Amino acid sequence: MLDFQNISIQRKGKKVLDDFSLKAPDGVILALLGEDKEGKSTLLKAASGGEKPETGDIYIDGISIYEKGENAYCNFGYMSKEYGFYSLLKVEEYYELFLALYKVGGRYRSRRIEEVLELLDMKEYEGAFIGELPAETLPFLYLGKAILQEPEWLLMDEPFDNMSVTARRKMIGILLTLHEKGTSIILNTPMYPEMMGFITDVLVMESGKNLTFGPVEEVYAEALCKSPVRMHILAQMEKALEVLKENPLVDRVTVDGDDVILTETTASTVALIVNELVQNSLKYAFKDRKQGQIRLKIEKGASYFWITVQDDGCGFDNKKISRANSGLGLRLISSLVQSSLKGELFIETGENGTSIRFSFSMPQAG
Repeated sequence: MLDFQNISIQRKGKKVLDDFSLKAPDGVILALLGEDKEGKSTLLKAASGGEKPETGDIYIDGISIYEKGENAYCNFGYMSKEYGFYSLLKVEEYYELFLALYKVGGRYRSRRIEEVLELLDMKEYEGAFIGELPAETLPFLYLGKAILQEPEWLLMDEPFDNMSVTARRKMIGILLTLHEKGTSIILNTPMYPEMMGFITDVLVMESGKNLTFGPVEEVYAEALCKSPVRMHILAQMEKALEVLKENPLVDRVTVDGDDVILTETTASTVALIVNELVQNSLKYAFKDRKQGQIRLKIEKGASYFWITVQDDGCGFDNKKISRANSGLGLRLISSLVQSSLKGELFIETGENGTSIRFSFSMPQAG
């Protein structure tokens, strides 16, 4: 267990963490949520040993990390916002440097570097200079540094910032592998749609205090009952699908219909479903063509909403697609529509394309 007891940290006379307490059990994947400057980054920095609180203490398995000294920090892997690379070093030299700092023996170092690069799918870059690496590989390289010593706790400050959806999914897959091997994870991150089912617990921070902590479903349900966050779904969909216009397979993308205001949780679920449906279109609809069209339509009824994702592709056998290893697959999409949105899913497919339509009820914001 990671136990924060009455932590307080001040900067320029203002408390960044104010008598903060939290007992995080082993095995969590915990997301820190809240507005900017609420103390989330400072909390992670304190746990990593980068900043000692004026009052309070942090315990791991009942022992103060400050009493254990540097041995305690070997229990933590810390991935800050600033990468701090050494551009003139090769990847293997960069990792060797930090393994030496962790006082890891030479024979084990090579094996551990191989293991980490294989996990990150970066074996091809082992002998490459860091300054010459593709930009999209750098967050993964930095994650590798944080897990070199096989920490019990991985602390990550905005690890998905400026990442594409594909890169976020890759990062989440790596983190799930680490979690399965026993690593507990705390992340300061917004809740992106593809993170549904990944995060186990949520901590909401406000003014440096622990406002709410618990399993993600319980915290979201409680928060929405007290103070619903509302999102304009039409604007969100237009923004989300903007990236498709750069895809060579897509000739035209259109988003039209009625604007709908939803709670954040429902909007996230809708965005996840739409994303998976669009990905299915990209993968299957245009496989024998150079380009095609995708249309998203939102319709508002008296007590329900309809969202349609339509393409002009080749159509498909939905029995085969539902069993395919493509994203969530239509079976899981159907499950999300029915269980999370309490709606229905309808599929029409043929030689002129595919139309997938789902409905759900949701009261509008007042």
